[in-house]
Amino acid sequence: MTFSIPQEIFDKYFEVCDYLLEDNNFSRVCKIYYPPIKEACVNCTTNFGGGASSNVYQHGGPAPFSNTTCGYCGGNGYREKEVTDTLRLRIYWNKKDWIKTNSTSGSQKFALGEDSIVIGGSIAQIIGSVDDIVKISRMREMQVISEQKELNHRYILAAEPFFHGFGKHRYFVAFIKRC
Repeated sequence: MTFSIPQEIFDKYFEVCDYLLEDNNFSRVCKIYYPPIKEACVNCTTNFGGGASSNVYQHGGPAPFSNTTCGYCGGNGYREKEVTDTLRLRIYWNKKDWIKTNSTSGSQKFALGEDSIVIGGSIAQIIGSVDDIVKISRMREMQVISEQKELNHRYILAAEPFFHGFGKHRYFVAFIKRC
């Protein structure tokens, strides 16, 4: 005998999950920090073929100098530019509130229970829209935006994110730990 779940049940489930991601009482805005990108220095010229600075001031640059190392790029010929983005995530700090999952990510297995989590140093579970899974996978660090300055710590992924949501791959789950 096969059992099929009516589409209305899925629709209501997704409606509730989407609401939880949009509502300030259930989700938080998070700032994602990606690896920095290198931009050519606008203050000095670089050696032939690019690379390190020739330590010769480029006319019109923001920080004139002479007979020394370029103070704008430190003689590197480039500056690193921070790249960020924001997204909303549900965050569960207490592991008894974590969703039950039997997924395997590498050698780390996840299971619900008071002491059954075997992710060393993991402190929180996050749930987000599958549209943001690439952002989470590429991030270097994440910061939960809070009005309370003492809560603005940075976090890194403790394990790769995985799909979640009645087999429909509409959401993802990941674990983060404090840097």
